[in-house]
Amino acid sequence: MVAMWSNRLAGCKRVVDVWQHVLAVRSLVLSPHEDVATWLQFASLCRQSNHLALSLKVFTHALSVTRQRDQIDDWRTAFTPVGFASLGYSQHDPYRIAFAYLKHLWAVGDKSKALNELGSLVQSLSARRPGTSTHAHDLVKCQLKWAEWQMAIHDQQLDKVSIPAVLSALKTSTELDPTSYKEALLVSRELIRVAILWHEMWHEGLEEASRLYFGEHDVEGMMAVLQPLHVMMDKGPETLREVSFNQAFGRDLKEAYEWIQRYLNPQLGANEADLNRAWDLYYYVFRRINKQLPQLTTLELQYVSPNLLQARNLQLAVPGTVFS
Repeated sequence: MVAMWSNRLAGCKRVVDVWQHVLAVRSLVLSPHEDVATWLQFASLCRQSNHLALSLKVFTHALSVTRQRDQIDDWRTAFTPVGFASLGYSQHDPYRIAFAYLKHLWAVGDKSKALNELGSLVQSLSARRPGTSTHAHDLVKCQLKWAEWQMAIHDQQLDKVSIPAVLSALKTSTELDPTSYKEALLVSRELIRVAILWHEMWHEGLEEASRLYFGEHDVEGMMAVLQPLHVMMDKGPETLREVSFNQAFGRDLKEAYEWIQRYLNPQLGANEADLNRAWDLYYYVFRRINKQLPQLTTLELQYVSPNLLQARNLQLAVPGTVFS
């Protein structure tokens, strides 16, 4: 029944008023402690919607969080769920509730306390004997969030951040869950591939390189722009769209780069004519790309990122679709 209701709720609009009404009716039959995961989702939704007072009520009223400042602050004595419950974080799934509550504290501005207690929560979870995959998953989430908050609370001032501690947290997360970071690399790489096509990269790159060479006579600056693009081409295309680009422009771009390499070869001497030949080819490619760009109004995922199209059941959400 819990699973069925959770699936139905997942189909509802992610609006605080809707979820609040549904959960109020459901609580007549099912107590919050019997469906902690759903109530934590509701708390997260309240936090995202800036309903922080309602988010607090989820913890204090529904999930029995009673932690006060005058209670024991040494979480190292709470290496068991019973110990965590004694600190006011509910007897039902105390670690997950504690983690969610600390995210609430961070949202309301009590960032120092949230960071310190999250560090203690990480220590407590690490001290537990590894058991289920759920334990490892919880520890990974806490480690990643702790590393993120370390950077955020110091406003990216690296001299104030314990870099070894942050790297250790990230390393531990990678070891415990090697799939997540691979998924993160896949999604970020493919989203960039979709957002900036080879046509657009070369169009912008040739425009900037032309300005540096013809406007400022800066050959080194020109090469700093062009070389990464040629390295990308040398790695070869990975999608049908990139194959099409390579077939249309690859030969001319390769020949242009050979003329530049000839110009840079100290044994042959810096002959300006070599650069002019290279730029004749670059300009020819630029004009053709410039004509094609207005036609790229729609993109089909199967052509621009088949890896993203085939991705299923990812542990990590696509950026922009879910907020923690």
